[in-house]
Amino acid sequence: MSKVSPAPNDTENVKIKTNDWYASGKEIDEKCEDMLGSHEWQKANPLTYDGLVTRLEMMKEIGLPSMRVISAGKLKELGRIPRSNEGYQEDLLEAVKRGGKDCNNAPRSIVVFFSHCWLRPNWCQTLEKDLYWNTPERNEAEAAGYTVGDPDGFRHEKALALIELIDWLKRMRQNFYRKPPQVNLNFKDITFDVYEIFIWIDWCCVDQSNPGPDMAALPANVAVSTMLIAAWNDVYERRGWCQVELMMANAFMASGNRILVLEDGFIDRGQPKLVLRFVKLRDPCNKDQCLLTKESDREIIKKLSLIASKSTVFSCLGAAKMYLTQSLFWGFVHVVTGFGGLGFFYWLNSRNVNPGKGKIVKLTPSSCFSW
Repeated sequence: MSKVSPAPNDTENVKIKTNDWYASGKEIDEKCEDMLGSHEWQKANPLTYDGLVTRLEMMKEIGLPSMRVISAGKLKELGRIPRSNEGYQEDLLEAVKRGGKDCNNAPRSIVVFFSHCWLRPNWCQTLEKDLYWNTPERNEAEAAGYTVGDPDGFRHEKALALIELIDWLKRMRQNFYRKPPQVNLNFKDITFDVYEIFIWIDWCCVDQSNPGPDMAALPANVAVSTMLIAAWNDVYERRGWCQVELMMANAFMASGNRILVLEDGFIDRGQPKLVLRFVKLRDPCNKDQCLLTKESDREIIKKLSLIASKSTVFSCLGAAKMYLTQSLFWGFVHVVTGFGGLGFFYWLNSRNVNPGKGKIVKLTPSSCFSW
């Protein structure tokens, strides 16, 4: 693994007050919601190459910011999570087209949405101290152009653990005949012919000087992702942003009810099994259930929660559409049996996305099988 290098100081000149972050994304927010509810969007299955490309092109056509990702290879080379102004991210549509499709029309580029809570949200590297939110000292530092906040620890332990988990995931899909059925079943949405794994990480893929437009497009970014990896721990469960990301994944992502867990200090030892744990979604708008570093974020979280709760993508009818557009096999089965014959199956694959009722399953790599 490459030697860890320090992140450079922020040199961006544009500074937007935090209270105005989401004002800049209001128009995009409305466009995103309309797009998610459109027939064209919902009939484009992102588990297929053609469907994924269609969705990414639609995002560009209506004026949403291009979804940017960082490749697993670049993350491994750096050994840390870079900030957005360093320029290591790339356009997802270009990456997907470059990777092409496999023999089953599945994209060879795997898109991972990384959900986590920042380990040092108040840390200022320039001053080497914590600067707490809405204090004069922090306001002065931000006005001076200093970077405040870091998603990782001093030793980049989160980045290194994520690199290890991505290596584990890639090998599990490529070594098809040598992996156990349990792993194969839970990651069936990922091709065996992996070109590259691309990761959406807020710190490097959201413009940190003007996050409003990117955050307004967050539901669409979730909806085009192949899977979600969560740095799950006791703190994660109590964070509002983490919980609304889980809610959006359950509402819009094909595999959003199955979350791959990144444990603290994970090391790839070829873990052949998964520990499965079922958990209910918390209400990210409830102050008693979910905490925020900035209470001013509560309004945008309420908006994102409402968009997710109105989703019909994984209703009984939505589940049927997803399977019918995934492959010719499912279309043939539907013609032979009729909707009535598969209705119960589609009902089983529908989801309740409401907090307190919706459920997700946590998948944790392990050497021991457990329920």
